[in-house]
Amino acid sequence: MENKFPHDKFFNKEFDKIENLKFYPYVGKEFRNSDKKIWVLAHNVPVKSATFESEIAQAQKDHFVNDLTNYAYLHEKWTLAFRKFLKGSLSLKSDYSITSQIEVIETIDNFVGKIAFGNYINGFVESDKQINVVIPIELIEKSHSINRKIINTLEVTHIICWGKQVFEHILNLNDSQNEIYRFSDFEKNLPQLKLKNRNGFEYAKINIDNRTIDVLKVFHPSMPNFGAYNESTHKIINWFLNLQKS
Repeated sequence: MENKFPHDKFFNKEFDKIENLKFYPYVGKEFRNSDKKIWVLAHNVPVKSATFESEIAQAQKDHFVNDLTNYAYLHEKWTLAFRKFLKGSLSLKSDYSITSQIEVIETIDNFVGKIAFGNYINGFVESDKQINVVIPIELIEKSHSINRKIINTLEVTHIICWGKQVFEHILNLNDSQNEIYRFSDFEKNLPQLKLKNRNGFEYAKINIDNRTIDVLKVFHPSMPNFGAYNESTHKIINWFLNLQKS
C-alpha cells in the first residue's frame, strides 16, 4: 500500500538532541502548517522477554513513523485501536476501508496528515503480558523528560491521551507554580453538548514552560467504553478539536 502519510523529517534534528529518545514521534506532513498542533498519545509497546534484547538492538528511531498508513487502513488486530480512534474522532457512522467513499477517505487523510502520534513511554517495555503492564519507574522518568522536550519542539497546543495512565503522565508535566484546571463531568460543564452517559472522559488545561496546553483523556480506543460510534464520544472529541489554541 502506498504510504499516504509520510513522516515530516523537519524535526528529526531537534529530536536527535533529546537525551534517551528511542523513537521519533510520527509528525504529519501538514502538522507544521496547522494552527493547532495536536499530539495523539497512545500507551506503550510491550515486548516479550524472549525477544526483548534483539528487538531493542534492531529498532531504529524511525521504527514507527512510517506505519500510519497501515494503522489507518489495514484491518488487523494491531490496527484496531487506531482505527477506532479515527472513527470516534471523526464522527464516522460505520466502518471504512481504503475503497470507501472519497469524502470519508479525504476526512481521514486530512486528519492523520495534520497530527503527531506516539506512545507516552518512549521505548519498548519488557513484558510477557499485553495488559496491566508494569513499567519500570526509570523508564517513566526518562519518558517524562523526553515528552516535555517533544512538546516544546513541536509547540504542541492540544494533546489527546489514550487512557488514565497517559493522562496523569502528561498532567505531571505541568509547571508546579501553575494550578491545573480540569473537569470530568462533561454533562455538567458542557450542557450545550447534551451528552448521555459519557463518564470516563476528562479535560484539563496545563502549563508547560509558560505555554498553555489543552489535554483530553479518552478511554483507550480498544476498550468498548470508548464508543467509536457513540454520538456523545463524537461530540466530546469534536468540541476538543475545535477549541482555539490557548
